[in-house]
Amino acid sequence: MPHSRFFLSIFAGLALLAGCASTEEAPWDETRINLAVSSTMNEHRQDFANCYDQELTRRDQLKPKPSAPQGVFKAAFTIGREGEVLEAEIVNGSSTLRNPPIERCILETLKKIRFGKMGDYSRYNVTYPFEFGPAPKR
Repeated sequence: MPHSRFFLSIFAGLALLAGCASTEEAPWDETRINLAVSSTMNEHRQDFANCYDQELTRRDQLKPKPSAPQGVFKAAFTIGREGEVLEAEIVNGSSTLRNPPIERCILETLKKIRFGKMGDYSRYNVTYPFEFGPAPKR
């Protein structure tokens, strides 16, 4: 199976959340929500990488074999009060990946993720960057 090189932007303050005695005591503010979103996205890194790997596997079966897709795009999604993803889309004009199967898979994966309760927020909008490229040769 191909191995993807896949990057997710990780919020720099993630260690601060891990150091809290109880996150239930902290107020729900944007910083806390951003930490929770980054942590959850990081937990699903392999799910996102699988989208890329599936496309590489499909391409390996084609003759002649096309080059591996690479590029970036931003996904915009809305998280509901209970942590469910209400909607997700590719930010218009943000994709240099230009690979609809990978982009669709990422959006479908996002819609399955549960982020946890969002405190007093009934909806929380997120824009998240994704970057894909072939694994370096060893």
